[in-house]
Amino acid sequence: MFEQSQYWNWITVISAVLSAYCSALQMSLVEYSRGELELKLKPSDRKRWIDWMRDREEELILSVAVWRRLFAAVLILSVLLSIGMHGGVSPAAVGGSDEATLSAQTAQNTLHLAIGALIVFGWLWLVDVGVAWSISEHVATPMVRLSLWLLPTLDFLSKPFVIPLLWLSEAIRRLVGAEQRDDLEEELRQVVEDSQREGNIGEAERDMIEAVVDFRTATVYEVMTPRIDVEGIELSNDLEAIKAFVIEAGHSRFPVYTTDLDHIEGILYVKDLLPYVGRPIEDFELKLLLRQAILVPESRRIADLLSDFQKRQVHMAIVLDEYGGTAGLVTIEDIVEEIVGEIHDEHEPEDEAEPSMHEAEDGTVVVDARYHIDDLNDEWGTTLPEDQDFDTVGGWVFATVGRIPEPEERFVLNGIEVTVMTAERTHLKRVRLRKLSEEQIQDHLESSGASADSNQPNGT
Repeated sequence: MFEQSQYWNWITVISAVLSAYCSALQMSLVEYSRGELELKLKPSDRKRWIDWMRDREEELILSVAVWRRLFAAVLILSVLLSIGMHGGVSPAAVGGSDEATLSAQTAQNTLHLAIGALIVFGWLWLVDVGVAWSISEHVATPMVRLSLWLLPTLDFLSKPFVIPLLWLSEAIRRLVGAEQRDDLEEELRQVVEDSQREGNIGEAERDMIEAVVDFRTATVYEVMTPRIDVEGIELSNDLEAIKAFVIEAGHSRFPVYTTDLDHIEGILYVKDLLPYVGRPIEDFELKLLLRQAILVPESRRIADLLSDFQKRQVHMAIVLDEYGGTAGLVTIEDIVEEIVGEIHDEHEPEDEAEPSMHEAEDGTVVVDARYHIDDLNDEWGTTLPEDQDFDTVGGWVFATVGRIPEPEERFVLNGIEVTVMTAERTHLKRVRLRKLSEEQIQDHLESSGASADSNQPNGT
């Protein structure tokens, strides 16, 4: 009995160590840096190991997880068997009564099981939360590198369990419509975070690198100038009217349309007007100067559009919505700004700067009408509605009120007092927002004669 007890004691120790090792390795496989691992490997081993791990990263994590749970189960079983092999309570120790002996043995075994359970689960908790996390946080890549020789064996032996898990994972991914994980993007972001934490790059460099990573998936809709802000020229305008408009707008290219922006005739380059300076106005015909307009959908990726711009040697495209109408326009500057940030020049009007939000000491905020609702909700803690027909504060106000409000006009929308600060005939420019308490909302509704259930704006 003593030899068997020693045997299970050794199994307990070995399974505890292996469970801890697999726990640390599993978390390290999630956190390690592929680039750092490649640098630590010998040149002759780099391609073989890096390619092998890249092809089966999820499989390796599941394989180690299977072994981790196997060793944890062995640990629990060995502790229970070790406790059960200890000698019971002798009859003499409890007065020789069989009933007393049985009761004492039951109490002793229960105590041993409770102590054993506390030890096992305390160990597993310490390993998972303490040791494994610390290793993966600080030495994940060295941990993976030291375990490379063992990973193929663990992977091969656990395939009967892992393959069904991978099938199940893929079935669930397709069922919920989730996209496959982009390992390259995650790796790049991890390298950037590590570099910034170590002081190798600054915040500006980090933002630019992350913008390059996001560049691959960004769409035209995210960077375009919306239709309401598009400055176009009517085809029927004469030369003097066009010159005055160009000087006031300050751009080098303009879409030219007939009737409205849904009927684009082409793109006018301001430089093409230079030969007409000093010439009789009768010789001018705008249609002869127009360049062909590139038409792109809102869903087109800006990386592909940039390639088209380079091939065609153009700088502007007209963006179409799903119905074929003009949704806005996008320029090569818009695409470049997605990487390097906003670019301003001395001729750019102030209202074309990046939309901003400024919070005052009284708790109100002054917001550009072009400010995105989701950004306002995140920064100001509101829950303003988002809709497929609008995504800006100005669009929300216009859609709710049903018209362009006048400057200084005030009304309550979704429990927020909206005051129009500046507006033009065709669109809002800036508004002031103030959160109202339930009592203030009720008072306002009563004073305006509206019911508390009304969804209509209440103006003053």
